[in-house]
Amino acid sequence: METNHDQFKSIILKIILQNLLRAHDGVADHQSKPSNLGDEDYSEDPISNYGEDTIRIIHLEKTNEPLGATVRNEGDAVVIGRIVKGGTAEKSGLLHEGDEILEVNGIDMKGKNINDVSEMLANMSGTVTFMIIPSGDFKPKLSGDEVSYFGLVSMD
Repeated sequence: METNHDQFKSIILKIILQNLLRAHDGVADHQSKPSNLGDEDYSEDPISNYGEDTIRIIHLEKTNEPLGATVRNEGDAVVIGRIVKGGTAEKSGLLHEGDEILEVNGIDMKGKNINDVSEMLANMSGTVTFMIIPSGDFKPKLSGDEVSYFGLVSMD
């Protein structure tokens, strides 16, 4: 038989869980919209072609200097193998070891040889746009417009 204490605990845990899920959804929604797209453009976002919730679009300003990242193949995927200290990739903090590169400047990377990808990246300058699936180690940082959530429980 469930006591009043157990019932109360169950109700409180349900409320806390609901608030936690709402906070998660709010943060995920805030972070998932690419910063260069307005709300009206979001439905036409190329991310939807991949059917992934975790895809990120990253813009890096690249000079004639190397990007500062190595790539490797994992099956048909092109993955960032290493981030070189002092390079553009490390300074930006946006690319990480293990990130899968789906596209670079709209060019599909699936099935590409790492030598071809490395040469293509070396020859690029200006704004380079990456579409990636972040590695499992990815920890997003909110900047400027941080979102805070909290839950209140009334005892009335």
